[in-house]
Amino acid sequence: MRQILFGEQWFHPEAPAEVVEIFNRLGEKRTFKKGEELKHGAPDGEITLLLTGLCLYRFWDTQDKEHVLSLILPNRTMGDIDGLTGTMANVSAYTIKNSTGLVLPYDVWHSEIRKDINI
Repeated sequence: MRQILFGEQWFHPEAPAEVVEIFNRLGEKRTFKKGEELKHGAPDGEITLLLTGLCLYRFWDTQDKEHVLSLILPNRTMGDIDGLTGTMANVSAYTIKNSTGLVLPYDVWHSEIRKDINI
């Protein structure tokens, strides 16, 4: 795991059309200022589909040094690492440019993805 976290940054793939459709139908459009922390993490977390701007996932090591885990480009989701499993991931989603996104609360996200996979 250490090799993954301290290696090259990861670029998320674009969200599939089915996921984009959920956000277009139910998401609340929101703007985020540069430097803003996105709200994710159980139990009141949110999932965001980034429309414009640039974000990243970051974390801190045991010496309190910040590391970038991944870059989030438009048409990618944020908050779904812990939003899918319900287990909190110790990463922070952070905007590095003014950004806009479509936001869903976890309960809406869970309800919609369960419909699509027939759970």
